[in-house]
Order: sequence, then C-alpha cells, then structure tokens
Amino acid sequence: METDPDPFIGNGNDQDIAVSTDPSSPASFYSMESRFERRARLFIENYKRQLESGGPAILTVDGAQVQSSITIEEDRANDQMVITANGVPNYIPKILGVDVTDGWRFAGDTSISFSSLKLSEENLGSLGNNNPNGITVAEETFRIPLHPVFNNLPNNTSLGTVGVAVNGIPIYNPFENPHQGWAYGRIFSGCCGHPQINGVYHYHKYPTCLQLLTGNNARTEKEKCDELDALLANGGHSPLLGFARDGFAIYGPVGWVDSGRSSKLLQSGYTGNDDPFGNPNYITSSGDLDRCNGLTSPTPEFPEGIYHYVMSIEADTDGSVYRYINPYFGYDVRGVLEKYNLTPPGWGDDTAYLGALLLAGFLPGIFSAVVYAGIIVFWSMMNPDAGPPVRGVTWGERFRSLPGLFPIFAVVVIIVSAVYGGWATPTEAGALGAFVVLVVAWINGMRWPSLRAALMETSKLVVMIFSLIWGVLIFGRFLGFSGLPEAFAT
Repeated sequence: METDPDPFIGNGNDQDIAVSTDPSSPASFYSMESRFERRARLFIENYKRQLESGGPAILTVDGAQVQSSITIEEDRANDQMVITANGVPNYIPKILGVDVTDGWRFAGDTSISFSSLKLSEENLGSLGNNNPNGITVAEETFRIPLHPVFNNLPNNTSLGTVGVAVNGIPIYNPFENPHQGWAYGRIFSGCCGHPQINGVYHYHKYPTCLQLLTGNNARTEKEKCDELDALLANGGHSPLLGFARDGFAIYGPVGWVDSGRSSKLLQSGYTGNDDPFGNPNYITSSGDLDRCNGLTSPTPEFPEGIYHYVMSIEADTDGSVYRYINPYFGYDVRGVLEKYNLTPPGWGDDTAYLGALLLAGFLPGIFSAVVYAGIIVFWSMMNPDAGPPVRGVTWGERFRSLPGLFPIFAVVVIIVSAVYGGWATPTEAGALGAFVVLVVAWINGMRWPSLRAALMETSKLVVMIFSLIWGVLIFGRFLGFSGLPEAFAT
C-alpha cells in the first residue's frame, strides 16, 4: 500500500491504513468492506478539502498560532472508531465579521463590546452580557461504535458532548442546563458555535454556514437559505455533519424520505404543547422524524439506507426554508459588502468598522428625534390651541417643584440598581418600577376612575407598539423572500 501522508491511522493490527480518495481507485468508496474505512474516509475527505482550499485556518489562541488537528484510529478490540481532535475549528469564528477567537464579549482586539451594538444574549440589547470565554486548545477523544445498537426505548443524553462533527468539533446536547433549558438566546458565531466556560468550542444546533465542510469562506444568510432551497428543488441531500456517540450518523436538514430520493426539509415531531420545562412534546406522525429526531433512509454516503439523526430547522408553509431576522445573530455587514467590492475605505480595521456600525445606530436616533420635534413644532404652529404658550417660571418656583420629582427619581434608581446589581432582569426591573409607580400614585390620591383611564391609555399605546413590531416582522420577511437587500447591493 502507498503511504498516506495525512495523520489518519488504523492501529487494530498495527498496520497503517491508506485510504485513497481517488474515485477510480480499486478500493472505491462503495466497495469498502471495513466499516472503519468507510467512516474514516468521510473525515479524511473533509480534511483534504481543507488542505486543497488553503486550510485549515490558522487561529491565534492564547498568543500561539494553532490549527485544527484530527487523528483517527481503529480500536478493533472494542469495535470502535477513535477520533482525537484538539478542539480548534478549521475556520476563524466571527461575529459581525470580527474574529472572536479570544472571547465573545468584545469585538476582536477592540474595546468595543457587542452589547454596545445592542447585540447581547437573551436579546437584552445594551443592558445584556455576552459569553466572556475564548476558545482554548482542548483535546477530546470520541469513541464511535462501528456497529451501533438500537435501544428498546429512547434514552436521554447527558449534557455536553453527544457527538463529533467531521471537523473534530464536539456536538453538544441542545440543552444547556439540567432544567432542559435550550441554548436558544445565546450569541453564536457565524457558524453557530461558541465556547463553554472552559473554552471548549462546540455546536448546539445546525451549523448553517457549513464552514466545517467548506473552510474559511463567507456566505450571506440569504445564500445559505438559497443553497438549502436549491437542494430541495434539485432532489439533493444535506451533507453528513458527523457522528453521534452511539455510532449513528448526523446530517443536515434536507433529506430523502423514500427510496425514490424525494427531497424534503425534514421536520421534527416535537410539535405539541410545552412540557413543564417549556419544551414542546412529541406527537407521533406530526413530523418526519422520530422521538430522537432521526429516521432510516438513503443518504449519499450510505445509499443502501441507514438510520441517522437530523439537525432540523424550521420550514415555511410551502416546505422551503423559513427565513426571518434572527436577533441573536451578528450579521456580517462587512463581509456582504466585500463580496461586491463595496467596502467603505478604512473598514478593514475592526475599530473603524464597528465605530461605523455604532454611528449607524446613533444617527437614526438623532434623525428621529429631530423629525418628531419638527412635527410637534409644525403642528403647534398650524394649531395654536394644541400648544398654548407657557408663562415664564422663576427659579424659585422651579426649586419648589423639585420634591414632586423625587418619586420619579426613586423609580429610576430602583430599576437601574436592580438591573446592574444583578438581582433582577430588565423585564423584572421594569415590572418592579411599574409597581412602585402604582404605589406612589395610590398614595398621592389615584383611585379606580383615574386608574381605569390610565389603563385604557396604556392599552392603546401597547397596541400601537405591537402594530409597529408586527409591521417590522412582516417587512423583514418580505425583504428576505424578495432578496431586495442583495439586489440593491449588486
């Protein structure tokens, strides 16, 4: 056998296993008899794709330059494929197009926090926080059974690693705590990964960018959705993403539902009412997948049919990819402009780029304030009765009016202290502030008729705000379906 230069060995019989990736080779893909060779080839081919495209990417971790490293061995005694990886992704993880290898809280080497750009976990805007952890080199060994066994009943997985992606990155349980709380609401990199408290980079969900397969490239969210819709239209199948610890393969959301290879965006059967933890219950036959989010069907790598898990995503009513604006995702504005050679001067520097994004959020606010003030002035000029003149007020009168403002100051202090003191979320602090205002109003003589009038006015305001939100959501979906943003960019 020829010597394979890549660091993939099978040590079951102390002999190197050379796996040719030439499709004309006598040991062609589908003629392999060894389950180990057949599965190891998938990791090897992915690694060679990285090499051919100039990867894996070089990351700077704790001041040292490192690359993704994977070793594959066969343990014949235990009938397992043993994968050892160093935990370094084969691409540079980015948020808003900025390298976040050293941590999710600040943008690259700048002192600009993502929360200052209103991007924070749980969608809390500038009041929220982000993952402070950076990526570390963390070797992990995955033992994948070559003859996976079906259990009589589904078993819950533990928190943490439940599988390994073909780039050697751990795949975690979708829950992040013992109370079955989803990792939804976290700020992930553009490839849907993030580091845990010890710096281990991992996936909780479908890595939409698929850079674990394609290397250190960049694609817009529209391009990612378009690629999945193209798979559906052309009878395609999502590529293999990795293997679970029980030995079964893990694929993306587009699959074949029958031997005729009809493509479909496979849907989960967890469509029922929420359980006590807030997660939907499983309803038999309500989706394409079983309780373990898997099915048995042909795949490109296993055309004879195989049971496999699916990292599913939401489908729209017509079966295509559901498109929406994700508040927990930092869209790469710079990357989109770079694709069309429209990058503004100086945006190659992270500080200048992020400063421009900050200014982009500040200027519309100033513009809105000026417009609102102008409308008030114009309306008052056209209708003098709507804004009658105010007589002059002496400084003495102003000072004597200050005690009446103390309750308002107290409410502000209570809310701010609750949020920044860490003993209440912004929503809880807002509710507390409303309660304090109600108590103060009651002490000052407010009774039911006045309260009822205030509630009616509040209801009108809430309806108006929600109408604006609904309009924004509908408009966002319209833009996503139409492709207008990219059309204007080109």
